[in-house]
Amino acid sequence: MTDKPSKPMNTLKGLLPFLKPHKKLVALWLLALAFSSSATLFFPVAIKHLVDEGFSKTGSINESFILLFVVAIALALATALRFFFVSLLGERVIADLRKKLYEHLIHLDQQFFHETRSGELISRLSADAELLRSVVGSSMSIALRSGITVIGSAIMMVVTIPMLGVYVLVGIPLIVLPMVISGRGVRGASKNSQDRLADANARASESFNAVHTVQSYAREDYEANRFVTAINYALAAARKRIAMQSLLTACAIIIIFGGVTILLWSGARSVVAGTLTAGTLTQFVFYAMLGGGSVGALAEVWAEVQRAAGGMTRISDLFAKTSSVGNTMQGATFTEKVQGEIAFEDLTFYYPQREQPALTNFTLNIKPGETVALVGPSGAGKSTVFQLLLRFYDPQSGQISIDHCILRDMAP
Repeated sequence: MTDKPSKPMNTLKGLLPFLKPHKKLVALWLLALAFSSSATLFFPVAIKHLVDEGFSKTGSINESFILLFVVAIALALATALRFFFVSLLGERVIADLRKKLYEHLIHLDQQFFHETRSGELISRLSADAELLRSVVGSSMSIALRSGITVIGSAIMMVVTIPMLGVYVLVGIPLIVLPMVISGRGVRGASKNSQDRLADANARASESFNAVHTVQSYAREDYEANRFVTAINYALAAARKRIAMQSLLTACAIIIIFGGVTILLWSGARSVVAGTLTAGTLTQFVFYAMLGGGSVGALAEVWAEVQRAAGGMTRISDLFAKTSSVGNTMQGATFTEKVQGEIAFEDLTFYYPQREQPALTNFTLNIKPGETVALVGPSGAGKSTVFQLLLRFYDPQSGQISIDHCILRDMAP
């Protein structure tokens, strides 16, 4: 088994090929996202209208609250559609990913399965894929919505109160930059956590598959202790990841709401001085709260995205694997009906990770219709002969042919 020379998919960009077949669903999701974000950003304008004009006379109050209610209905419908489209998109994308990954794995050679534990593969098909489903079906939408809200709120704050809005534009990079830098550490911690969990799943799978042997030798307590140790390692790795995510969230909230407090203090002084209306300040405050809350949501979602990126890296590592047994479908073929003449010519073969050869200078010719019995003690190589004939492996030297067609040159 060898790795493909092409660049491995080590980020969530590896999901793009799975998104392309669902362009229509992506477009509907983005359209609903645009409507819901627009409705959210329009709320503070309606609030300003209510504060500045709605309390002056009864007619204006009614109009202001009707406007608020209409905006709420639009927001509710757009949000429901956004949730439906992005959740369905997540399910379809991850279903396609799982199908393609399984199809890829099932075509790999015996050496790959000899070196890789089945429990780890199940973990990547289930736990890692589930992380990606959560990102595509939820976190990605929240991240994009929050990003749009942050940008829209910042622009509207500049429009509402230019002087204070400029301070916000300066402060946003100071908030986002630590998130990006710390996100790399979260990704590494997440990948390590998922690796440890996969180890625990692999140990459980091994024990269950050989439960007769385990119980025959009264090794239940020993295997239980091994699994507990593996779970403890996974828990320790998860604790480190959670601590990093918690610290990132706390720092984001302190910076955001500390800045909002300063802006409110400055705006309140302007209202008292009569240079700013209460409605304008209220509108600015709402945009500040929307923007601050969205940055806080981005901090939490960013950690989830980094965690999923670790899972995508592990899945991409599997996609990067290719069989050491040639898998071209343009190889040699039989020119006529198979007769069944089999020839093993001077074969030498080592199983992966074994120092002793299973076969050395092995030669055998079998004519069509001839019956040949292979006899010998356990480990003599009888099963190896059949595994090589079925081309589960290719020999290190020598060749096998059927009707003078060399197996190494043929498609599996």
